[in-house]
Amino acid sequence: MNKHFATVVVVINGVIIIGLLGLRGWLPPVPEKTEVVEERRLVAASRCRQCTPTGDLLAEGDRLDEPLDDNARNVRPVITKINLNPPSGTCVWLETEHLLFRDIRLSDVDDFYAYCSNPEAAARSSWPRHHAKIDSLKVLKNWISLLEERRGVPPWAVEEKATGRLIGTAGISECTLDEPRGKFDYSVGQAGWNKGYELEIVRALLEYSIVTMQSVRTETWVRSDYIEGQRILEEAGLSKEGISPHYKLVDGQYVDFVHYALLTKEIAPNTFKHSVLQSFKPETPKKNLEDIDPLITF
Repeated sequence: MNKHFATVVVVINGVIIIGLLGLRGWLPPVPEKTEVVEERRLVAASRCRQCTPTGDLLAEGDRLDEPLDDNARNVRPVITKINLNPPSGTCVWLETEHLLFRDIRLSDVDDFYAYCSNPEAAARSSWPRHHAKIDSLKVLKNWISLLEERRGVPPWAVEEKATGRLIGTAGISECTLDEPRGKFDYSVGQAGWNKGYELEIVRALLEYSIVTMQSVRTETWVRSDYIEGQRILEEAGLSKEGISPHYKLVDGQYVDFVHYALLTKEIAPNTFKHSVLQSFKPETPKKNLEDIDPLITF
């Protein structure tokens, strides 16, 4: 019995082996392993608006002299009126369709504190949340003392014309004179959200920087976690240039900031031909303006 069993096992194994060998002949050949090499070109960061700090990969067929985006076509004038002799304050007043850019006042402290103490508003901005009204009062006093020195480049209070309510602040926080360029900052409280006011403010600041200051470059920054703010800047005409990780310490946490800029040469030549600012020639500042105080709340 054991002898016959062993013979059966040998026969079965032989049949299986022959079957497998025959099946292999019917199967397609196994392809040889090949390595696909994709050719890419390394582009110097200085030649590319949206490159990383060290360089970026340019897809095959792209040209270095082609624009990387067409955001600049969105630039347009929005300032409708300029008041050189306003009823109060030491700065010029500007108006857009919905907003009044006027001097900041101590009487604004309640509205100012209302949005500076709002955690959601602070989460959109580069400044720490105000925890007491005295914080807001210090900022307002600092601003008022700087108005005379800034000579036409003030931190404006942004007022909603329909209600007369302070909804935000905006201004040119940095400017250089020998090679004119400017940096603007702004903030809008909850009373001005979802009304298109942020876009209106950014466009007004760009117009002021390009026409009045004759900046060849206008820049700003925005928190990397404020996606809507980035969309607004791009809709206004600015282009993303890079990200600075852990750029600023805000309320005990390091925040990443995205840098945006608009080069005046990128916009159409006649964009501001009829801007109301064309006739405004402010007194030239005596020195460069730089970020003044981390408490400043734009």
